[in-house]
Amino acid sequence: MEFVSFAEAMDSQPARLARLESELDARLTEFPAEIVPWRAGETVVLAAMGAAHHSTHAFARLLRAAGIRALPLIASEGRGLEAASLGDHVVVVSESGRSPEPIEFARAFAAGRRMAITNDPAAPVAEIADAVIELGDLPDSRAYTVGFTAMLVAYRGLARALGIASGSGSIAAEVGDALQRFVRPADDFAHVLAGASSIDVIGAGHSFAAAAEIALLSRECLRIPASAYSTHQYLHGPMESVDGSTTVILIGDSRERAIPDSLGRSGATCITIGRAHDGELADFDTGRADGLARVAVEVLAGQRLMAAAIGRLPFEIEEFVHSQTDTKV
Repeated sequence: MEFVSFAEAMDSQPARLARLESELDARLTEFPAEIVPWRAGETVVLAAMGAAHHSTHAFARLLRAAGIRALPLIASEGRGLEAASLGDHVVVVSESGRSPEPIEFARAFAAGRRMAITNDPAAPVAEIADAVIELGDLPDSRAYTVGFTAMLVAYRGLARALGIASGSGSIAAEVGDALQRFVRPADDFAHVLAGASSIDVIGAGHSFAAAAEIALLSRECLRIPASAYSTHQYLHGPMESVDGSTTVILIGDSRERAIPDSLGRSGATCITIGRAHDGELADFDTGRADGLARVAVEVLAGQRLMAAAIGRLPFEIEEFVHSQTDTKV
């Protein structure tokens, strides 16, 4: 996979996602014949690591709403377990196709029950998959941008093949509309985000996928400690550490929007992502996007925030500080 700058990858999303949507609409007209059909009462394990794992939360919610039991799993948690006892089918999600944990996890499943979603069909993940959904060998940034939203496009295509509604018709169109719309609010909050001692990102349902991804981007891009919480879980204790140096990013249109009142005396800065609520506009307006497209737009708001805040920090967004040789390879 070719690596490009964060800004280039972020800006490439409307065109690249539109092309991927068109390709998958043509190629994925029905559920892959190589895969045993997913039946009611069975469990589909979505095995992934890092950003890919965060994306699976959105797909799992979509499948469960359609009556298909789905388990988003950090693939390394399957080590030492009878992996196949956790589910009847496995979908490995890996942009690089080289992450060893989901590949090893999938080996426990029988032939015909292993699907992979990857940006590189020639990568090792293809060796253990009975069917592969390709993202098109997209150039991406090291902190994944277009790769993440492309995974959502792949879920859209697979949902379509299963006859499941996935929200707004075109993820690419919604991302394209938001790309320029989010420049100004990102610039407005750049100095606050860059100066934060910690970042809490809050969301529920589909939006938890975006919350988890934005928290990861905050750590990878800005090197600021960040955590993601499901909305009501946040209210059960984690919010107690918030102070004036904390930035809280709230994703959603319901209980999330009342959290600033609860934090009012803390001095924390709250950034909202969502639709208008009780007549009050969000800082990043997600417009009409819903389902998987809404998740993509929410994540785009996070990407815009990273791109704006990094200009106020004394290092580049493009390189990781720490390295290792046994997992993110």
